[in-house]
Parts: sequence; C-alpha cells; structure tokens
Amino acid sequence: MPEWFFRDLLIFFSDRFATSVTDNQYLASEITKWTFKERGVLRATNISHHRVGEKEPPLLYTIKDEIVYSVQIEEYNGQNWVPFQSNNVQLEFSMLDPYIRIPLKANKTPGLYTASFIVPDVYGVFSFKVDYFELGYSSLSLKTIQSVRPFRHDEYPRYIKTAYPYYTSATIMLAGVFILFVFLLFSPYN
Repeated sequence: MPEWFFRDLLIFFSDRFATSVTDNQYLASEITKWTFKERGVLRATNISHHRVGEKEPPLLYTIKDEIVYSVQIEEYNGQNWVPFQSNNVQLEFSMLDPYIRIPLKANKTPGLYTASFIVPDVYGVFSFKVDYFELGYSSLSLKTIQSVRPFRHDEYPRYIKTAYPYYTSATIMLAGVFILFVFLLFSPYN
C-alpha cells in the first residue's frame, strides 16, 4: 500500500477530524462496527430441502422430483439477530456446473427464503449452493450435498408413446410368424 493511504487513514480516524465533522464521526463509527463484526453480519439457520408434500429430506432424490428448498437468513444489527431482507439471493443446484440457478423468494415469514424446482434429468451427486455477497454485509456461503438417482426399472412409464412404431412392428412380426406356423402345420404339401 502506498504511504499516503496510511497517512490519510490515520487522519480519518484522528480525534481532531472526528470531532470537527459530525458526518465523519458517524462514518468512522459505522466502518469500525462493520470491521469488528458489530453490524452487517449474516447467518443462515433452518436450512431444509424436501420433496413437495413431504417434510423430511429423503436419503436421495429421483430425477424429475419436485424439490422445495428453504433457508432463514438473519442479520446482526449490534444487539440482536433480525430477519434479513433482500431480493437478490440465489440458489444453485449444481454438479460441477450449475444445472439450475433460481432466485430465492422472500416468504411471508420475514427472513425466510424458499425456492421450488424440478430435478433435471441427470443423475449424480448434486449440491445446493447459496453464495451471497453484498457490499456492507459479510458473505454467506452455504452448501448441502445430495445424491440424485435415475428411475428404477419399475418406475418408468409402462408404454412410451414414441415407441408405438416398435410395438406395432413387433406385433406384426409375431402375427406373421403365427400365420406362417399355421400355414406350415396345415399345409397340403406335408
């Protein structure tokens, strides 16, 4: 750092400068509160995720499940923790790269943020990430790891509409073999 920076910093926090200008006293007070974590500190509590209609998180999710993620964010104002209000908190559902990035919406309960989304058609180990950086506040970095599995063999739809040509060709082939069998069995040439 250049020498002038430290000289100006010492002048800024000096008694002479703080008592002569009242706005400077307020600014110096707010800067020291933020520096020593007396204000602008964020914390997250009540982090939860679960399927829609359930209350507990499952051991692992299945592709195309609908998930609800919620987090309570609070700010320390010097005396106690109060609900934090913001409209730019985001949730990432990512493996290596984010597959889903959506905003967390403020709920009716102050400080409670929720988001609902459908798990993508990719399976693996995913993580719920909330990285919040705002000037004047401490950073907030949350990460929860969760596995996503594909459908089991009995969870797929029974008949897929796009496979009807294959079902038709298999049925026609079976009918042709049956007709050939009947023709050879009752043929007058035997």
